[in-house]
Amino acid sequence: MRSIVYWHPFTYKLIMRLIYGKYYIPFYGKIANEIGKMELLDICCGDCYITHFLSGNKYLGYEIIPTFVKKARKKGINVELVDIRNKPFPETECILIARALYQLYPYHEEIISKALKSAKKKLIIAESAINLASSRNPIISSIAKRSTNPGVHSSNKRFNPDELRELYEKFGAKRIEFLGRDFIGIFEK
Repeated sequence: MRSIVYWHPFTYKLIMRLIYGKYYIPFYGKIANEIGKMELLDICCGDCYITHFLSGNKYLGYEIIPTFVKKARKKGINVELVDIRNKPFPETECILIARALYQLYPYHEEIISKALKSAKKKLIIAESAINLASSRNPIISSIAKRSTNPGVHSSNKRFNPDELRELYEKFGAKRIEFLGRDFIGIFEK
């Protein structure tokens, strides 16, 4: 069953702002600076918030939640309803996977490989390494895990900083940066 976080883009954005606090806006600014003017394929695009930070970029979002796709399209954002496990990625200058890698587990390495092959210039993966679902408090951890079910292909896996660093290095990240809760891997060609 889909958790409240994924009921609507409004509840999603509100909860994300609460969770990420003062790093919510700087995160998107950092990612937008990395993207620059490149065309972007945004994997698991959610509410497409990154588009507020892009200027004139050709944008395509892939999302699996119909409500999010419908809302984005109403705003004129180019989004497709896609299960990315079963869809080839088009060749694109830049591909972004932001705060969604845990949802892709155990297919995450397959998705990263596919993204690396399709990204002509850059792949950016940003994943939370500090999260409530990994809390030592079993009550907080349980609530957090139940709160992040998009209704399809849900995973309780959360990556820690060591796992993310190892994963990014395995796939050849040129840079690994930390911002707030997020480990950001930059893969350049």
